Amino acid sequence: MVYGILAAAAVVVVFIVIQMNRSRKKEERRQYEQKLKDQALTESLRNSRGKKNGFSEDHEAWSMDQVIESERLIERNRRIVRLTVSGRKNSDYILSPEKHILIGKAPGMNEIVLDSENIARQQCDIFLYNDQVYIKNMVPTVPVILRRGSSQMTLANQAVRILTGDWIQIGGSKITVSIMDYIGNTIQG
Repeated sequence: MVYGILAAAAVVVVFIVIQMNRSRKKEERRQYEQKLKDQALTESLRNSRGKKNGFSEDHEAWSMDQVIESERLIERNRRIVRLTVSGRKNSDYILSPEKHILIGKAPGMNEIVLDSENIARQQCDIFLYNDQVYIKNMVPTVPVILRRGSSQMTLANQAVRILTGDWIQIGGSKITVSIMDYIGNTIQG
């Protein structure tokens, strides 16, 4: 009887270890796939003037070790974005643009969900590129306005760098931007 209980406990422990290992590998795979998507976006931004294929022939996908080492380097030079939303609901978000910050009206699809009439399900993307933070309007038929000081521009399909003090108008919501380092110091310009 005691041996049966010990055997059952051993089976349970082995099962738990296998499940934890699967979960870890699944998370590593998710991170690897996200890195590949980020690489594709980076290449398309670099080659947005004329080249149809974002990848050059000598470009290869990163190995898992390269992805992990890259994430360690990024962690040291991390940028954090504070977005203060004013509108129907006032909210304050502190997010990492490394993982892309999606803004739209569809819950579950966006990091920031805005309750406004004139906004798409996934309206825009805020992301990090070469240690700078950019915004891209993903639905050009719905206007997104970027204001900096007394200047303003309507975002089309291009990515535009955003700075501390900028504000973004999406539908009836105004989003004020602050870019900080990983310690919390505001980064100007």
